[in-house]
Amino acid sequence: MLEQFDKKLTQPENCIIGFGIPTSEAAYLQSREAAEERFARRYQAYAAYEYQVIEPYNRLAPRLRRLGVKIIPDLTLAQFKRCFAEASVHAVILFSHWNDEAIEFHDGYAAVPEIVESVPYEYTGVVDLCVCHPESLIPELRRRRPNCCIHHIRATATPLFWLNFYAAVFHYLRRAHKRYLEVLDMFIINWIKQSQIYNAI
Repeated sequence: MLEQFDKKLTQPENCIIGFGIPTSEAAYLQSREAAEERFARRYQAYAAYEYQVIEPYNRLAPRLRRLGVKIIPDLTLAQFKRCFAEASVHAVILFSHWNDEAIEFHDGYAAVPEIVESVPYEYTGVVDLCVCHPESLIPELRRRRPNCCIHHIRATATPLFWLNFYAAVFHYLRRAHKRYLEVLDMFIINWIKQSQIYNAI
């Protein structure tokens, strides 16, 4: 099935990007008040979070929607599960934060088994994890969801970097009519390795 999927040409409208971390001031403030440690608490001042996440999100999200990308801010686990319902979806990008053994969603952390169960067994597209170091999640997804491709870039960078990275990927997909994974590989070489933040797997 992966070979069959790998031949699909992807356009931005075949992609969904969901944000488990806050993308607005209200969500940032709500996240900082949560009982558990959230990504927002890494930023003591709202101005720093605004510069790294909210400002580039507000600048880039409207452009990506115009290209056809479906963007889901304040992504909940239930919404993540619904991302896989449409046959036209080639790639689901999860843009969020990893904390020990769980990924942050708007409604709280979801552990590895919950995330795996959210991906249908029959899904044959890409699950692209824009999440730092989800080491225990990746092998479980690959073992229990063998029909899809689990993609993860082992590199550490700011949300600002990743927002611009994916914006470039989607703009290129609109023009190029190529496979999603093919374009990702090209941008990994052109962006990440040249930025000297890439750690080889």
